[in-house]
Amino acid sequence: MKKAILILMAAVLIFAAAAYATGDLTKTAEGAVKKIDAATKTLVIDSGGKDMTFICLPTVKLETLKVGDKVKVEYTELVGKLTASKVTVEK
Repeated sequence: MKKAILILMAAVLIFAAAAYATGDLTKTAEGAVKKIDAATKTLVIDSGGKDMTFICLPTVKLETLKVGDKVKVEYTELVGKLTASKVTVEK
């Protein structure tokens, strides 16, 4: 039984990694920057009245953002965590 569960978990991880690598899991969100925490590399935006908290990859330059900026966030969601790979300020 344990072996079957391990095989199933490995298959799910391989599928998730392949989907992530091809960009199939990438989503976008738009909203206003509500909070920036450079120490924990997190960003909170208000997207349609809903707060969304992202963990930012090193490719995201939080120092270029400020509270109130309208942004578009490209992110993936794995295990309930939102991970931002790109944040663009909307003009």
